[in-house]
Formats: sequence, C-alpha cells, structure tokens
Amino acid sequence: MEPDQVRPPLTSFRDRHLDDQLWDHGFVIVDLMDADEVVELRDRWAAGGASTEPFRTTALHHPADPGPRAWHEHLRQRFQPRIDALLVDHEIRHGFFMEKAPVDPRVDHGTVPLHQDWTFVDETGSRGLIIWCPLVDVGADAGPLQVVPGSHRLTDAPRGAGGVPWALAPLDEVLRSALVTLEVPAGRAVVYDGALVHASPPNHAAVPRPVVGLGTTHRSARLVTFHAEPDGRVRCFDVDADHFIETDLEHAPTRHHGVVEVDAAPLAPAELHRIEQQVRSRTSHSGPIRPTA
Repeated sequence: MEPDQVRPPLTSFRDRHLDDQLWDHGFVIVDLMDADEVVELRDRWAAGGASTEPFRTTALHHPADPGPRAWHEHLRQRFQPRIDALLVDHEIRHGFFMEKAPVDPRVDHGTVPLHQDWTFVDETGSRGLIIWCPLVDVGADAGPLQVVPGSHRLTDAPRGAGGVPWALAPLDEVLRSALVTLEVPAGRAVVYDGALVHASPPNHAAVPRPVVGLGTTHRSARLVTFHAEPDGRVRCFDVDADHFIETDLEHAPTRHHGVVEVDAAPLAPAELHRIEQQVRSRTSHSGPIRPTA
C-alpha cells in the first residue's frame, strides 16, 4: 500500500532493517523464547486449569479479579530485558495470555473477526506495538494470526471501546481477501503495529493454542484510550500506564489527565475507494508465511 501517514519520529526497533520492515508491512517476526522457556511458561499457564471456552484472555481486566494483574507483572518482569535489547526505549504496558481451545472442524467457534486493536498511544509521535508469541507451533489449522500487510497505514481513525465505529468496516470483504496467514513456531513472536488489520480462524488442531501477548510503547509516549458514549460521541482520554492493568478496558476511564471529543464520522465514499484501491494494488502472498529459522 502506498504511504498514507507520516512516519513517526521515534523509531521502534534497534535494528534499522527490522524498523523499516515494521513501517512498510506492519509486522515482523523475531525470536523471543527458547524451547525450555516455552515449555516452562506453557506449563505455568496450563496449571491454572483448562477451559471449555473457544477463546479466553487475561487482556480484559476486571478490578475485582487480581489474576490478570498478576500475569501482567510476571510477564513484564520476565520479558522487559528482552524488550530492552530488541526495541528502542520501550516499556511493556500490558502483559497477557490468550488461548484458543481446539474445536470440531465442522463448527466455526473461536473465530476472531477482522479488526484493528484499540488505540493506546498517540500514533503521531510513536507507534504502539503488540507482541504475539505462541507457546505451541501454530500452523494453518491451529487458529493462526492472519494479517493484511501494510494496513496499519490506511487510516488514522480512532479505535476503541464502547462501540467506537470501525472506520474500515465497509471494506471487510476486500480486506479479508488480502489476509495472509502467519505460521509461527513456538517461541518466535510476531511484533505488529496496533493499527494492523488482523483476524484469526478457529483452532482445528488437537491441542489448545496459548499465546503470550505484550503491549509496548515508547516510555515517553502519550498514552490514550478512545471510548464511545451512548449518544455516539467519541472521546479521547489521556491516561497513565496503570489504566491498562488496573481498569476494565471496555469502559471509559474514571481516572485520566484530560479528555477531548474527537471526530469519528464514517469515512467518505471517496476515501473508502482510495483505501480499497491501495489494498487491491498491494502484491499479495499466495499462501501462508512460514518464518525461516
């Protein structure tokens, strides 16, 4: 897709080649854990008990539940030194687990629909990154991450909770046709821009698919969250780092440093057409992306 946004002044990766790849494609794949650590962390997660839910996550906290905060602290302490080596002056703001249970191939339970993650940083100064690291080998049948390369630069429309309208929803079909599947071995990680359009199909493998998730930003970044009010107004809240680990992210923050109303009007037909042409013009892959060792 042709460049649509100005590259932020703050870089993400220490390796310039990886930083260029992240800006161009919206994601990179790197090593994060060795085999022994994968097994240890997978066992620690499994010790919490099996679930019959097709999908579960510790990412959406409830103030009365200490579990997600405990997982965040454990993952932050474990991985922050690796983030320091990989990224420029980044801090883990949100550590969490996601798991997809195996489901019968004849059913569609466990699909994560096409979406962009909620905005959590002022993206004009730097980008918020998500690190997605599976604890089992994830092939095409195991509920893999699917992405639309370059889609993080299509629009700067707000993304958030409370029914913030998804600006790219009218382009669901064309975006879905541009999805590529990432087949990722255990311990390797997809580092992707929070604005990257992505999805995930059901897990039709024989075992659960646990994933470590880390949300990171520059330490100096302005942290924000968007929320839609019942009357349709969308507001941007300036928050501190504790917001992401101490509050229910699906609701408007009760503690913040400032709030402004923002324009969340639907994209005009001409803008949607421009974006559609960008998506269609990008060379697509013919099959899954399998990272090299």
